[in-house]
Amino acid sequence: MVFTVLSNELVVILGKLAEHIVPSIIIILVFCSLCRIFGEEGVIAKKFLAGADRTTAATMGKVLFVTLRRAIAVVGILTLAGEWGFDLKPMLASLGIVSMALALAAQDMVKNFLGAFTILAGNIIKIGDKISVAGVTGVVQTIDFRSTQILTDEGNRVYIPNASFSSGNVTIIKTPA
Repeated sequence: MVFTVLSNELVVILGKLAEHIVPSIIIILVFCSLCRIFGEEGVIAKKFLAGADRTTAATMGKVLFVTLRRAIAVVGILTLAGEWGFDLKPMLASLGIVSMALALAAQDMVKNFLGAFTILAGNIIKIGDKISVAGVTGVVQTIDFRSTQILTDEGNRVYIPNASFSSGNVTIIKTPA
């Protein structure tokens, strides 16, 4: 009798579990495929950035496609949670409040992030250009999310926040041939 009750409960539990497993596997496969397609090394990224020069393509790929890949992963996780019966309304409301708090706290980071897009999309400077910005003169070494690394004539590495390029004057002294 005890085994019959346990086996009936086990069948019910396994039945409920089975009805979520197949859709969950499909959701995981779809979103993993989307992450691979839209990822930094994905087909879409390679086609989109095929005409860009090598340094711009690498930086744009990092900024744009890593962000897109993370957004796809978040949507996939939320879809999977919804499949398993989690109520997403409180989670989405909390996510909205947290994102507002993070946006207010990270204003400088957002300015620098948008500054990187301004630099790359506007083709203002490239790696190897000799520039003067924010009182610093030197050769551009890297352009990242937050800052641009400049090697001065004295051999010092200086990191200039990308927001400085949007709000200040930039003098391009020499562009390599």
